[in-house]
Amino acid sequence: MKNRNKPKRWLPAAALLTLVAVLVLLGGWLSRDAREGLDAGEVVATIDGHPVKYGELRLFMERQRSLVVQQFYTAYGAVDQAGYWYAEYGTERPIDVLLEQALDEALDTKALQVLAQRYGLVEEIDYETFHRQWIEENDRREQAAGTGEVIYGPEQYDEAGYYRYLADRLALALQRKLAAEGEEPSAEALADYYLAHHDRFGLRDELTVRMYTCSVPEGAEASVIEAALQRMKDWQEADAATRQRDAEVSQTVRVFDNSTSKQDTGWDYSLYRHASILQPGEWSEAFYHNGFIYVLEGLERKPGGYLPLEDVLPLVKQQYAKERYAEAVRQYRKQANIVIEERLAERMRYE
Repeated sequence: MKNRNKPKRWLPAAALLTLVAVLVLLGGWLSRDAREGLDAGEVVATIDGHPVKYGELRLFMERQRSLVVQQFYTAYGAVDQAGYWYAEYGTERPIDVLLEQALDEALDTKALQVLAQRYGLVEEIDYETFHRQWIEENDRREQAAGTGEVIYGPEQYDEAGYYRYLADRLALALQRKLAAEGEEPSAEALADYYLAHHDRFGLRDELTVRMYTCSVPEGAEASVIEAALQRMKDWQEADAATRQRDAEVSQTVRVFDNSTSKQDTGWDYSLYRHASILQPGEWSEAFYHNGFIYVLEGLERKPGGYLPLEDVLPLVKQQYAKERYAEAVRQYRKQANIVIEERLAERMRYE
């Protein structure tokens, strides 16, 4: 038992100032997550004893957040508002789906890190080491900018961006390591791979659509979005003259082709998904995307075709090596001992 009557001990002024400075520096890292019920260094899962910390998981949760919001809006018409993450829609909650998807991605990345460590490609794979490296890299970039030195990439990395940067570099290093230690794929194996994944080496159809849109107020509740969707459905069913007179519905023509593939599979995936199934003269249903209600009209579709093997052989080799790497990570994770902490959703108080 502690003696509550012990005389008080006062820190020297210099030591007290040092302590305050340390707490201020650490505050930006720990305080945000502490308010959520978990601190950044808390273990949320392990893979063969290697911990996944909450600080890492939180990065993947932010990556998955907008995707989960879109899933629940599409399935239930639910929108992100107070109490959203812990509310039940049907038989599921957004927080549980978010955790499942983020944990899956976090464990894949940790499996990559463990394998890379075993192959001698990296020494430390814990979150604290990464966090220190992130701060040091941003300090280096700030000093370099101050002296006029050329900086490649962003002036400052955010935490998620630097984590992805290191993970991508490690994945490429492991991919090359596995390729170097394995047998060179035969011409027959590459040809078989090309035929089995023919669609990967084709040119996408060029799609031209007319997009009709009306805006939705930022932070609108589900009832407002539903009303806007119904309004666009009514607009779509009206005659051409009535549609033309509606000043609140704007229109623009957009082309989806190989030059827009990165955007179409990322932020604008919902637009591309609806456009990709349209033939000329067909209309999409009304749908919500990024603050707008959309209706798409197919105007033109040009077949993309396929590239011959000899034209894409370097890409086939690259994809073959990437698949070998991905399979190694899958097999390792499949046989690894994975433990996930219980009741994470309730403990973190996510908003």
